[in-house]
Amino acid sequence: MPVPYLETRYSRDSSMLRRALSISALAACSAPAVTELTDMTDGTPVAAIAAVGQPRTFRPMATPAPGTSSPGLATQLTDGSILVSDTNSQTSGHWWRIVPDQFGSYENGTWVGVADSPAYAPLYFGSAVLPDGRFIAEGGEYLGGQMAFTKKGAIYDPVANTWTSVSPPTSFHEIGDASSVVLTDGRFMLTDCCSVKEMAILDPVTLTWTESVGTGKADIHDEESWAMLPDGRILTADANAPAGDLLHSEIYDPVTQVWSSAGQLPVKLADTIGGGVMDSHEIGPEMLRPDGTVVAIGATKHNAVYDIASATWSALPDTPGGDFGAPDAPGVVMPNGDIMFAVNPIPAEGAARTSGDVFNAPVTFIELTGSTFTVLADQPAQAQGDSAYFLDFLMLPTGEVLVTDSQQTPLIYTPNPGVIESSRPVILQAPRLITTNPEPQTDLPTLFRGRDYALPVLRMNGINFGAYYGDDAQMSTNFPLVRVTNRATSHVAYFRTFGHSNRSIAPDNVGTTSFSVPATAEPGLSDFEVIANGIASLPITVNVK
Repeated sequence: MPVPYLETRYSRDSSMLRRALSISALAACSAPAVTELTDMTDGTPVAAIAAVGQPRTFRPMATPAPGTSSPGLATQLTDGSILVSDTNSQTSGHWWRIVPDQFGSYENGTWVGVADSPAYAPLYFGSAVLPDGRFIAEGGEYLGGQMAFTKKGAIYDPVANTWTSVSPPTSFHEIGDASSVVLTDGRFMLTDCCSVKEMAILDPVTLTWTESVGTGKADIHDEESWAMLPDGRILTADANAPAGDLLHSEIYDPVTQVWSSAGQLPVKLADTIGGGVMDSHEIGPEMLRPDGTVVAIGATKHNAVYDIASATWSALPDTPGGDFGAPDAPGVVMPNGDIMFAVNPIPAEGAARTSGDVFNAPVTFIELTGSTFTVLADQPAQAQGDSAYFLDFLMLPTGEVLVTDSQQTPLIYTPNPGVIESSRPVILQAPRLITTNPEPQTDLPTLFRGRDYALPVLRMNGINFGAYYGDDAQMSTNFPLVRVTNRATSHVAYFRTFGHSNRSIAPDNVGTTSFSVPATAEPGLSDFEVIANGIASLPITVNVK
């Protein structure tokens, strides 16, 4: 790594520190169908649970975070609650859970403090929800507001409300703001962020690492964004100019554990000039769409799209408005198939550069439909002091998007209505009691309180990750949630899922999840749904007793 690049990276990091301290055949779906959710039992339309906002508008959460908390990364847990990091944490990490209210509203949810992560207060780190429902955090560009590029890591058990330290791979020099992902087989893959080309895979059961996987990488992993393809391979546009090639992209095959070329980009996406002087090496999110393409938003004003079927890149129009880019910025694929992402002003191409000059305010929110970019009419005042990297997105089970920016009050975004039918989970059989003496099958499934059940689902994990960022933050929701709505009271409960059989996002994937019926669950006839990436299955009727 050339010295000028190191100097630039640390200059860029000083601007981030201010934030820490201040606050079907997927490829064939060229025109996916958007359909209305209908009840599986009698064809009656099912009302959206939380469509209280006007389409394409933001609103503040009705219940802000307590005290001086600064909500940062928000992660969906499998019991329906949301785990949120506090970017103002110091010696130990402080975390909250947002618990939806009795009608399933996150806007009116309750903030509940959870156990601190002892001696580990990371900011900009790798993370994921594991198939058993635990949350893993690895590395951190900062610890307690101080630059660290740490190798620390920990796993949070939401049932026991405890953290357990995880030893790093021995071959890693630093984890820092690493990229990470849960592979289709449920194992957790992590990179050394910045100094070597190392990757390692964690077995979530034994907590042991398989090291030195992923040969053939052309450049280091620093700043790169990952998009998993339906077959489990991982696509990335390089951010570190291997051999001066500013248009290089790569693809990783977890079967062969080899990186290979994914072709030349049609436009330059990473903020790099190849010499490492006054460039940030940042890049925007890379997001898999239901039509079988991956959209890559540039830290430059340029954008590109990768067609999985033909394995080729083509250019998208430039980001509208002039010199706007997405250097370290979030994006989200919404239930209607459209994408929302954030950008901020960047230097004009060819202009003289200064350190950190891509991290500017104000942020602008943009939607992409097909190849058409639309600057949203509603640009929330709360975010106008932000740069794009301040923001994190999370796809809520309600079909809305949670936006956090280290301010006390997160925002909720309501997309245009509609669901891509080929993204919808499908319940294949009634839930079966997990026991050596299975209950007899009945026309009306009965769920007994205090018992565990298994459930097979088509597209259990959806067909993408929902929200994306890249390095610094991962907020994937490609795993099943179980939502139960009591017909007599309209009360909504989430039954904790665990034991996900896989994490595949293939459109024909069939997986099995287990779930627990709480002893306190409200009895009676209820609508039962499986949700992934904010998209609910058609409901079935169950009797909770």
